[in-house]
Amino acid sequence: MKSWAWIMALCLGAAQAQANIGQTLSVRVDEARSEALAPTRLLQGTVVPAQEADLAARVAGRIEWLAPIGSTVQAGEVLVRLDDAAAALAVAAAVAREDRLRAEHTLAQAQMARLSAIPDAVPMAQREEAQARQAVLAAQLKEATVAVRAARLAQSEAQLKAPFSGTVTAELMSVGEEAQAGAPLLRLSTLDRVELELAVPVELAGAIGSGATLTVQGEALAAPLAQLRALVPGDPGTRQLRARLRLRSAGAAPLVGSALSAAWPTAQPVPGITVPHDALVQRSDGVRVFRIEGDRARAVSVIPGTRAGDRVAVEGLLMPGDRVVVRGAEGLRDGDAVTVQEASVALR
Repeated sequence: MKSWAWIMALCLGAAQAQANIGQTLSVRVDEARSEALAPTRLLQGTVVPAQEADLAARVAGRIEWLAPIGSTVQAGEVLVRLDDAAAALAVAAAVAREDRLRAEHTLAQAQMARLSAIPDAVPMAQREEAQARQAVLAAQLKEATVAVRAARLAQSEAQLKAPFSGTVTAELMSVGEEAQAGAPLLRLSTLDRVELELAVPVELAGAIGSGATLTVQGEALAAPLAQLRALVPGDPGTRQLRARLRLRSAGAAPLVGSALSAAWPTAQPVPGITVPHDALVQRSDGVRVFRIEGDRARAVSVIPGTRAGDRVAVEGLLMPGDRVVVRGAEGLRDGDAVTVQEASVALR
């Protein structure tokens, strides 16, 4: 069946070429470039949130309210409220002790002032005792002030706030349950900022460095480029590394869990002449591209090589800057008259 399809394609191309004799064809062009391309291997990966965390409260308490799953929150918004009745009582007790010590310290200051006013009538030991009591109360008052701050901080911990903007993607406990300090309560994920996670064979790790740009393939992908953010060891038993690629989103971010492929370099780049993949035309006698010379299209035989993204390295009589046809070449013959159109009005 494949051979018949190939023969039919050749016949249709020949018929189109015959029909184009004497006509001026509209084509779209791009340039040949001198650049280095590296051979690549497609690695399958999964879209994951750029930031994700299982959040826990720092204090224990009964859960009174949780943000519903699917809620989108901003950094600093409340996600969980725990019963803070006991914490409120602790704050009240700490404040009362602070008030008592402040009153005692004020009284001690007044007594010390009176004794200092009549130094000859008061024994030295009594003045020293009063001075020591004033110092002790001052220190105790400072401790009480710190205790009030600690109690209020503990009360504020009964409200768990979002450390970053995101979406609640899992409720790990329910309203009414008794949460222990440090127990995960819910999961917060950034669904609008995503990355591609790949498993990379360890033998390919040396072909690329942090910050490199890779081509990504997948359905409904708005931007085909991604930047390598991190390459870290994976499970030692698999002989694979874990790579995180920051996706450049020109529109809506891909859904978390989507499968995408990245073209991972398998060797160092090799310099050469490259053309867009769409410029290659398969004919019965080989592969060719059509170079624009004046108002004519000239066929140039080439041998395709390494492909990276939409660019292909070729061997043939091409120079950097040569304009080659990328749309409308299917029916062209060597020497056909052409009209070059801009991309916005080029043939589809």
